[in-house]
Amino acid sequence: MKLQLLSHFLIFILLGLLSACQIAPQEKSFRVPNSYTHSRPLTQRVCWQQLSPSRGGLPRTFILAAAANVGELKLTHRDAQQFASAMQARYQVPNDQICLMTEVYRTEFEQALRNLAQVVNHQDRVIIFFSGHGSYVKDDNGDESDQLDEVLVPLDVNDLEMPRRQEVIVDDQLVQLVNALHTPTVLTFIDACYAGGLYMGTAWAVGQPRLKFFAKGEVGTLPRPLNVSAGRRGGGLASLQGVIFAAAPEYQKAWEDPNQGGVFTTCFLQELQRYPEANLSQIFQATMAKMPACNRANETQSPEIKGNINLATHN
Repeated sequence: MKLQLLSHFLIFILLGLLSACQIAPQEKSFRVPNSYTHSRPLTQRVCWQQLSPSRGGLPRTFILAAAANVGELKLTHRDAQQFASAMQARYQVPNDQICLMTEVYRTEFEQALRNLAQVVNHQDRVIIFFSGHGSYVKDDNGDESDQLDEVLVPLDVNDLEMPRRQEVIVDDQLVQLVNALHTPTVLTFIDACYAGGLYMGTAWAVGQPRLKFFAKGEVGTLPRPLNVSAGRRGGGLASLQGVIFAAAPEYQKAWEDPNQGGVFTTCFLQELQRYPEANLSQIFQATMAKMPACNRANETQSPEIKGNINLATHN
């Protein structure tokens, strides 16, 4: 009898131990492989899904302001916030016509443009803004004379050992999405650059301006032609409808001030506040004149305007 009770007791203990092991399994850590691609963003923000296409009436203004603090950049979110606020005040834009996406992922940005195409009509105005890193990847369709596509760098590349074309916003895709908007009045502001050294290998001193160019993996690491400044465009952003306000030409660097944010954005918004009655072309010209005082990087940064410049002459 005692032996039987003892055996039952031992069996009970063993069952308890087995249950405990099943309830609390040992945790394992997994390392994201180099080939990992964000099939879905970690945030899934959407814009303009509740709006309907305008059936006549007054023209509307839509603002898409996006940013990504990738690498050493710290203040792109502030650029986007301040730009959206300034444009909202200038054009009296309702909140539901503004899409602000700081720390933006590629699919979020692209889907916002797709949604916008469903509600914009020919008399509306669209303002697009991006602050972050620019770069380039190998051209995949032969539309570039230098075999390189320009790209904007979203948050997808953060922590990836080998960023690839799939993780960035390629100029051809951006052109396709923007040109699908049913209005010719598109104003695109890009505070990024497509020239620079091997950025990710550079340690920027505390308090010094930070370069807005990204190079890692397949992004920004191919050699560029020596004659890039001679005018290489055969496709890419040159085909974007509307007018483009760029922080720098393709062959120049653009910078982020560690205290204020993107040098181009900061300087442009200062001039916008200084001359509230001026049109955007006049404000841009004032910004160009002010850039030497705004830029502490001791390198020339000359913003440029291209495309249908007449759009910038109307308030």
